[in-house]
Amino acid sequence: MGYNFYPIRWKYAISERANVFEKEVKISMPHRVLCSTLNGLIFLMLVLSGCKSGPERLGTMRSLFVSNVTVHVSLPPNGNEGTAVAVDFLTVHNPELAEKLMETDAKTWFMAKNQFKNDFTAGKDFDLEEREYAPGSIVRPIKLPWRTRKTALLIYADYMTPDTHRFRATQRQEWIFTLNEKEFIVAPKK
Repeated sequence: MGYNFYPIRWKYAISERANVFEKEVKISMPHRVLCSTLNGLIFLMLVLSGCKSGPERLGTMRSLFVSNVTVHVSLPPNGNEGTAVAVDFLTVHNPELAEKLMETDAKTWFMAKNQFKNDFTAGKDFDLEEREYAPGSIVRPIKLPWRTRKTALLIYADYMTPDTHRFRATQRQEWIFTLNEKEFIVAPKK
């Protein structure tokens, strides 16, 4: 089985004076295919690697196909009666699981959270950001993955006062989370 050879002209400089010579080189067709495939793979790897680094990086492939929901956090000095509060931001990708979690108040959530993480798959069934905020702090917005149209955002806050202290949203948009003295407020960002 013979290969077809296609001439390619290469120009290269031999010395610092840039004397240019032409040389005819013959490359077989399978080598051309291999070279073009390798060049394509290298280009694809460079594009997918991106330029981001640090804690906000979600991963190269996942960030290409998953959109995010952003929650801006506002912490007035009198929030939770002036004491730190644990807040969990949860995106649930299973609608039945989201309905079940809506029946759970914040106190029950924080007691059963470890069992929940054992029973369900992080990254598939849910994504969880666990934070603790001191009133009056300035913090960065939180970005949570929004994988499907049926994803729900749930927020639980471990307040000192009795109440459900939970929030649910089914629309992917930017939210503002404000930690007040007796309860928290979540509103769409305008």
